[in-house]
Amino acid sequence: MLARLVDGLRARLRPAAPPPEERGELLPFDLFLTTAAGSILLFPRGPIRPFVFFQREVHTGHRVEYLSRRDPGSGAEDYRPYGLIRLRKAEALTLVRPKQVQRLYETLTCGCGLRRIPPASSMTRAPFRTHCPGDPDDGSRGRNELRPPPHAQVRVRGGERIPYARVLELLGRASDPREAIAYLEDAFPEPLPSGRVVHRYYLGSNLDLYVVRHDPREGKRLYKAQTSAEAVEACLASGLYRRLRCA
Repeated sequence: MLARLVDGLRARLRPAAPPPEERGELLPFDLFLTTAAGSILLFPRGPIRPFVFFQREVHTGHRVEYLSRRDPGSGAEDYRPYGLIRLRKAEALTLVRPKQVQRLYETLTCGCGLRRIPPASSMTRAPFRTHCPGDPDDGSRGRNELRPPPHAQVRVRGGERIPYARVLELLGRASDPREAIAYLEDAFPEPLPSGRVVHRYYLGSNLDLYVVRHDPREGKRLYKAQTSAEAVEACLASGLYRRLRCA
């Protein structure tokens, strides 16, 4: 019965999906956040997965961020300007709330016979990590990925159970990047402690980079990186790249 339910849901969503690397959903370079102190690796080159994010603590007055790329075969300091993120209120996008993706949840619950969609907070085996000032620039202390506990299951119609890992797979295939962000953001209730501002970075399959700025005074706001030629010129004009060997 369980196999029939899952197969039926797959048919309603899309054909069986191959791994990200076979679908062409790859980040072809290392993506960095460039600051006055150095370049922090946000996302390494490789397959793009929907439930991976980078989290870091920032200064409260932080309003512009600069992005760099390092292509395969380049030297350790051979960065290229990639784009920027303007963190102004006028630039903010609508942050999809979990209730707004209820249709997606209903598709999954009806199609797969699930009684509920487990929350993102239950889809991890350890607390989420946060990159703080002074941490290594390799990004290891800020990169997070949902990895469900191996034996966690949710009940479906008929009393059978489906692993959390399978639910997460189906959810990732059924959601667009902003819906995936909404699902993950539900794991971070507001508000933060006073004086602490956190940024969470999400990479979509089309290489769009999104940032959720979580501020105790302003709440959550969603921004999208700009990677146009004009944005690259603004990166170069910032002065941060004088110390980088940009080709």
